[in-house]
Amino acid sequence: MNPPQHASSLADQFLHDLHWVIESPSLINSAPVIPPLSLDAIDPDHLTSVMVDPQSRHVGSHRVGYYFERLVLYWLVHLRRVEVVAHGMQIKDDKRTLGEIDFLFRDEAGRLTHWEVSVKFYLYHPQHALSGPLSGPLGGSHFLGPNARDTFERKMGRLFEHQLPLSQTHLPDVEVRQAWVQGQIFYHRQLGSVQLLPAQMSPDHLRGAYLYQREINELQHHANSRFQVLDKPYWLAGPMFNAADPNWCSGPEMADTLHQHFKETDRPLMLCQADSESVQSESLPNESTETRLKRRPNTKRIFVVADSWPLTDSLS
Repeated sequence: MNPPQHASSLADQFLHDLHWVIESPSLINSAPVIPPLSLDAIDPDHLTSVMVDPQSRHVGSHRVGYYFERLVLYWLVHLRRVEVVAHGMQIKDDKRTLGEIDFLFRDEAGRLTHWEVSVKFYLYHPQHALSGPLSGPLGGSHFLGPNARDTFERKMGRLFEHQLPLSQTHLPDVEVRQAWVQGQIFYHRQLGSVQLLPAQMSPDHLRGAYLYQREINELQHHANSRFQVLDKPYWLAGPMFNAADPNWCSGPEMADTLHQHFKETDRPLMLCQADSESVQSESLPNESTETRLKRRPNTKRIFVVADSWPLTDSLS
């Protein structure tokens, strides 16, 4: 998915992604209580100007995490209107950097709050065990990132054992410490249901599917679906369906695109699939962004990985 160029399309995408950030279910159990998003309070032109401001932190970055942070920052500053004391604040001990605090803000009750925020995408891979070729740094998890060195348990350990305790040690005035993690877990149809989730993973998490390179031709059987490759950083809500958008293609066309991709690289790709119901519910003339967001199309997410995954060193 190429980033939308027209100002109104860009605003729609940012609003769509902001809605996803605030309203989608948490990936973890210990999520903070999030006030609902009021779409009426958002000025699309202002949101667009802030997100493309060249002075903004990490502007232009293709990293999904940076994009996610910028949307959270907009929500805190311009919608919740809380006092953001720091964003991306480095904690140092003498000349050594110990880590970085994502957000330090005073909430509506005046409590100094430390938030660590993250958006993550993991694939369920139950064959991955404590022994064998993936032991060592990859051992102990059945939930692997597109870069298999990134696991759900490793991320949770980093969040709760290192990042959040930074404020406890170095900022004693902090009253609230919380992790806010959004994202999605992808499952392969042949692997069955999850027998046991990690202790910190919410059972209500968003779910998608994944395919191996050798299974790409299965997409050709979805005659009534349209597909689009999602480019970073637009992995959050995905695109609104538009029949005139050339980025959407048929199943056979997408299969051809994927075959060519994996001839050149092992890099995983994320797809968005719009089914026949979504195809029939494209935007109407003069329809407001709020109406479109409330009538979100029925889309699915699919990760496509190389046959060598997770033994590949490909980065997500």
